Amino acid sequence: MERKRNSFIITLLLCLTVICSLLFVTCDGPYTEDEEEETGSFTINLGTAGRQSFPPNGITGVTGGSDPSTPHISDLKYKVTFKDVGSGGETDFEFFPGGDPTGRIAVGTYAVTMDVLYLNDNPYARGVAYNNPITIAATGNTPITVRVYDPNDALPPVITLQPVGGSYDFADTPILSVNAESLDGGTIGYQWFYNTSDINTGGTAASPPIPLPIATLTVNISTFTTMYRYYYVEITNTVTGKPPVTVTINTAQISVASAPVIVESTPSGGTMTARPFANLQAALDAITAAGTYIVRIRDPQLITPYFLSPGIGTIMNITLMAEPPASSVTVQFDGTGNLITIPDGVTLTLESGITLEGNASPHNGAVVRVNSGGELVMMDGSVITGNNATTPGISFAGGVTVVDGTFTMNGGEISNNRGRFGGGVFLQNSTFIMTGGKIAGNTSIGSAGPGSDGGAGGGVYAFDVVAFNKTSSISGGIIYGYSSSDSNSNEVRDADTDAIINNRGHAVNLSNTTPYFLSRRETTVTADQSLVWDITATPPQSGNWTD
Repeated sequence: MERKRNSFIITLLLCLTVICSLLFVTCDGPYTEDEEEETGSFTINLGTAGRQSFPPNGITGVTGGSDPSTPHISDLKYKVTFKDVGSGGETDFEFFPGGDPTGRIAVGTYAVTMDVLYLNDNPYARGVAYNNPITIAATGNTPITVRVYDPNDALPPVITLQPVGGSYDFADTPILSVNAESLDGGTIGYQWFYNTSDINTGGTAASPPIPLPIATLTVNISTFTTMYRYYYVEITNTVTGKPPVTVTINTAQISVASAPVIVESTPSGGTMTARPFANLQAALDAITAAGTYIVRIRDPQLITPYFLSPGIGTIMNITLMAEPPASSVTVQFDGTGNLITIPDGVTLTLESGITLEGNASPHNGAVVRVNSGGELVMMDGSVITGNNATTPGISFAGGVTVVDGTFTMNGGEISNNRGRFGGGVFLQNSTFIMTGGKIAGNTSIGSAGPGSDGGAGGGVYAFDVVAFNKTSSISGGIIYGYSSSDSNSNEVRDADTDAIINNRGHAVNLSNTTPYFLSRRETTVTADQSLVWDITATPPQSGNWTD
């Protein structure tokens, strides 16, 4: 009996070799499936529209199965069913021994099955089109690849709706949809997965497990840790008394087109990756390793005092820049203390379009503080503004405080800040290199009396003039002095009376050993707008200043 059954299998597989006489192409299907139960496969080619015809003489081009032997075509008949995906209507074609069947199929989309194969009028095997659903166009050829299964097993589900990916904003929640149906009365179950690479195996579960019938999935893009995910579904057909059959569809990519903050990270010796974030604070929290980071900011941000802390010896370069479509974006300070602190090993660069705005209420911190071994770089179009660091006894600059660090100002603007020592910039044993930009409209406040706290260096206050002259230089840009008629004036004022205090350096105060003041606004501006101030000192000295 077993030998007879094997003979039938061989007969079937070889008889299936006939239908590929009109085979032109085979197509990769939309899913993969468990293949242990497959006994063979074949491809039908439908001809041009108007006469979508099957080839005569049955099925050919069979793969799989046993060794070849003489086919017994007279024992074979089978039926192929086209089920319209839209209307559900069915068209059947039966093939009989020695027959020459032809037929027409209208233009449309169909789920194709070979419902029953017979040998000597006994059900023998069942088949499902691998590349379902099939779309029959008005012109051209339509290949259909059918896989044949043992009738004792459940049939693979037919996919009638594929999920479609897309590109979305970080706040969007797109819905992916899939649909399938059982050809043998089974129950369909869906299990969603996602990967960060384009493969449909080994993914992270994105829905409850089979057999819950979840045909749709809402994607929460705000949970993404990369700029894209690849979603796929395992679809299972469960038939009572038979082993379940699962197919896996190809991936649908969901990508992030835009986000409030995007960080491009290039670890030391590694390759660049990008990740979206809901806000700047979360983005900075994720920057922990040595490397280069470009932080693209699209939406206005509100952050609490933040200490960039990679650890001593870590070399980290962080750049803040505006993300299109925004040409400029403001990061506003919420709290007291320094808005951003740059530690050893970290260089923070502010690119065009970035405005760091401090706290207008009196408190004790600068917009940016640079500690030993850290560096701040300002480029054209960046702004540090609006801070009020005037708490007596503990406040320094309103804009930038640098202690044993480096501040390079290649462009940009430090304006409308208030501080105790240095309305715009405070420097202690630090390097200050200015090649462009302007320091304007800042105010240093304090007491006019001897031994006062603050009230020096409206634009810049350099605490250690000896170290400053050795390491710092100004070769471009503008540091404004005082003028009663110019809103760009840097000023030194009494904290109690608001009166102007002279001889404290409205533009620059070089303090400590001998007070050197860059005080008065020049009446003649140089052609390149550089260094618009006079140097007054006793005796006159310019150090490394270039005028």
